Amino acid sequence: MTTSARADRIVHHDIEPEELQGPRLGRTVADWYQRMRPPFWGGVRLAADSARISPVLLVEPDDRAAAKIATSLQMIMDDALDRVATLAEAQAALAAGRYEVALVEPALPDVQATDTVARLRSVSPEVAIVVASEVADDVAVQVLSQGAQEVLSKRGLKPEVLHQALLRAVLRGRASQELSYRATHDQLTGLFNAASLRTWLSAAVSRKGPDARLCALLYIDLDEFKPVNDRFGHEAGDEVLRIVANRIQSTMRSGDQAARMGGDEFALVLRGLENAEYARGAAQRVLRALSDPIQLGVGPAVRVSASVGIAVGPREGESSATLLRRADQAMFAAKAHGRACCWLAS
Repeated sequence: MTTSARADRIVHHDIEPEELQGPRLGRTVADWYQRMRPPFWGGVRLAADSARISPVLLVEPDDRAAAKIATSLQMIMDDALDRVATLAEAQAALAAGRYEVALVEPALPDVQATDTVARLRSVSPEVAIVVASEVADDVAVQVLSQGAQEVLSKRGLKPEVLHQALLRAVLRGRASQELSYRATHDQLTGLFNAASLRTWLSAAVSRKGPDARLCALLYIDLDEFKPVNDRFGHEAGDEVLRIVANRIQSTMRSGDQAARMGGDEFALVLRGLENAEYARGAAQRVLRALSDPIQLGVGPAVRVSASVGIAVGPREGESSATLLRRADQAMFAAKAHGRACCWLAS
């Protein structure tokens, strides 16, 4: 694979040649990002004022090569550069969670070059990796397949080219994380979404063996939420949903998982339960948390209550879909019994 072919792996935006020269390349991702057209990466709009790549982890065993790279980058960026010389040191540094991007020479003294990127990503799956090396083409192909963003040749590597590669890697990594977040989270409340909840529920009901404990699903539907929207408008309604989400989260144990199912419906997955009574107690905590009035800015306070359906399982052979259906039916039973209460499915 040639350097040109590797470059084809990157989506480039139209940037005028003069914008890539000298100090005008910019000292932060924000400077470079502001000159990109259009102002988004991979379909995800990014906040320029938050785009910065400091610090960079340099994984380079050769002292002279490390000094040359450090000098090159210091010419056009003021981001911090931390250097390590072995795989073990790199793994320890990445495990600390300080780095978004690593500039890596895969030929390290304590690992085969073909394994370096995979070993680094096993410690830090989200870190963006740019390889700067003189590895053979077959090794270049392998490190790209393991998740390296780009492979650059050290020979004649210009500071601005190296800097651009780091910027692209960071921006693409952030875009990927943003897309992943949107796929799993509710955009209004920040809770997980219904698809995520179904995934957790499937995992919870599939646990087998003597140490498998009960799980429970609490299905929460707000009572009389529509009048809030009708009287105060949808912006006020959205604010109520965000406050409700926060209050539900305040009742959770470590390991519990909350999701917004859509509209004014929420759910809680509880795992590792000794008995069904814990689930009933959790539902009561949710009801108490939602009982306090909600102040909407300088306007009047509003009250919302909830009907909570509880399904404990899994029963023998029960699927996650069945557990969800039982919780939903129990929620309607709670509404039928006066609302602002919980109901345990039989």
